[in-house]
Amino acid sequence: MALHTGQSTSFEDSIYFSENNPFYRGALVGQCTWYCWSKAHAKATAYPSRGINVENIPTSGAGRWIADAKNKYEIGDDPKQDSIAVWIKKGGTGHVAYVEDYDENTKEVCFSEANMYTGGNSSWEIYVAKQYRDSIATNVAKNTSKVSVYSTAPDGKEGNDGLFKNKKLDEFKSRIGISCQFIYLTQPK
Repeated sequence: MALHTGQSTSFEDSIYFSENNPFYRGALVGQCTWYCWSKAHAKATAYPSRGINVENIPTSGAGRWIADAKNKYEIGDDPKQDSIAVWIKKGGTGHVAYVEDYDENTKEVCFSEANMYTGGNSSWEIYVAKQYRDSIATNVAKNTSKVSVYSTAPDGKEGNDGLFKNKKLDEFKSRIGISCQFIYLTQPK
């Protein structure tokens, strides 16, 4: 697989800021769950032939996504294109990321996510790479005046919300210090 680079998500699709989006209504813009829920809906619209099923994507906190999805989707230990990676920490918190692509030969995962910062992320904020900030801020402004776009993240590093990221499978699964599972959006039950 050729590694993907650059900005995965332009935040141009209105689903990110729609009143039909439970995370937008709940003031959770910028959170990982808002990103994955929105990204899946945007991808399902853009790539209908992939069979991405968005009817039952969880609307809970990340730590509940596997439990809330297990009766709706197949769950597994290996990534697939258009799946959602879920890490669950002790105490019920967690993190989710969108699997853009996976190469079984090289064991490389291409993914995108939001709010993977040590300093946390306030709602209504998106942190993107500097070179994409102006165009993304323009796209966001077309949909809402509630959301601010920044290039410096809460941890003081450059923002990476919506960027393509690439990791070897073992590193990807253990990057938060706990193992993860995957919700296969193309395999509803």
